[in-house]
Amino acid sequence: MVDAICLNWLQEALEPAFQRASQRIGIEIWRIENFQPVPLRKSDHRKFYSDDSYIVLQVHMVSNISSFVSYFWASFL
Repeated sequence: MVDAICLNWLQEALEPAFQRASQRIGIEIWRIENFQPVPLRKSDHRKFYSDDSYIVLQVHMVSNISSFVSYFWASFL
């Protein structure tokens, strides 16, 4: 239940990058550029750089119910 509340908050947030989040099963990744989330191309999904920050959303089905897991990678020097 908490995941669904968080996801609704993300989708309704002012940031347009999250408007279509969670519409399909799989992983979506955004790289933070100038304090704005920018969708990461699928070809770059396994390339995380130490000086960057990312938001990762994993959507999967558990007993015919969508389940969401979010990760935040914040890199600081």
